[in-house]
Amino acid sequence: MQFVLSTTSRDVQHAVSRWVEKQPRLGRLDAFNRSRWEDFLKLELLDTDPETLFDRCVGLIESGRAGLPGPVLEAQMALLSDRTDKARNALSKGAVVTSLHPAPAGPNLVGWGAVADLVFDSAGSVVAEAPLPAGQFAYPVPHGWYDAAAAASSESLMTERWLYGAALLSGLMQGALEITGDYVKVREQFGNPLAAYQAIQFPLAECKVLADGVHLSVLDTAARTVRGDDRASISAALAWLAAVQAAEKVTRICHQSFGATGFCYESGLVDLTWGMSWLRLKIGNRAARNFLAASRRIGRQLSGSEPPECRVLEGFAPISGRA
Repeated sequence: MQFVLSTTSRDVQHAVSRWVEKQPRLGRLDAFNRSRWEDFLKLELLDTDPETLFDRCVGLIESGRAGLPGPVLEAQMALLSDRTDKARNALSKGAVVTSLHPAPAGPNLVGWGAVADLVFDSAGSVVAEAPLPAGQFAYPVPHGWYDAAAAASSESLMTERWLYGAALLSGLMQGALEITGDYVKVREQFGNPLAAYQAIQFPLAECKVLADGVHLSVLDTAARTVRGDDRASISAALAWLAAVQAAEKVTRICHQSFGATGFCYESGLVDLTWGMSWLRLKIGNRAARNFLAASRRIGRQLSGSEPPECRVLEGFAPISGRA
């Protein structure tokens, strides 16, 4: 597939890049700032128009370089599941809109729930119109608790959740590697910059290859979704699993390259790596793995032979419906 961006996609990328460059990098973890959230919403990256999905994914990847300004994924899922336009109207006014991930009954952690103006469940119903009870965490993040009376039914938007989650992870990884690359060039040890040592160079180079691969996987999935490819859901699940594996390594290697938690805070690295941890925690791997396993079983039934033991799309048969 040709990954050269269109003029429109490049324009979106450049506009978001200008916003990213204005965001502060130094200082403590800033998990939420309302004015920053409002500025992010002006970029209009949250929408439901299928024709602009590819461009919005390009923009979300770029925005991730500055960290999560708020419940980006949660607000997008609320938009997709809402049938009343309440989410869209609230976001147009700069409100904090979040949503629950599919979860069992009982207390559930809701991203940015403690500062939310509107909270949706995974089925698109409003469950709260005020901030939720705040949780206590090691990092100063404004997540809240919601006590669900019943378990969420199976979600019909998992393809979108995997795609948008992978796009955000892709941007967060790029931002973390940029910060780390700048740091190792100026931090000296034994009379040389850290970047001069192979023990730093090789792991970071491997992380860059993984992050670039995820970037291309997201663009491929977005393009398949726009043109109605019947393997878009499979591509989304693969992109998400690849993003999770890459993000785990990028987080570990970037923190090791800094060598001290204090430096990670001062540089803004933690602002990116905690965002990666949040997305990995709330989306998880099980649904994507189960979906791919089911796809492979269907492939065996349709072809009468065993699909290849690899993660390329040729190993899966098209399946009807969406994940």
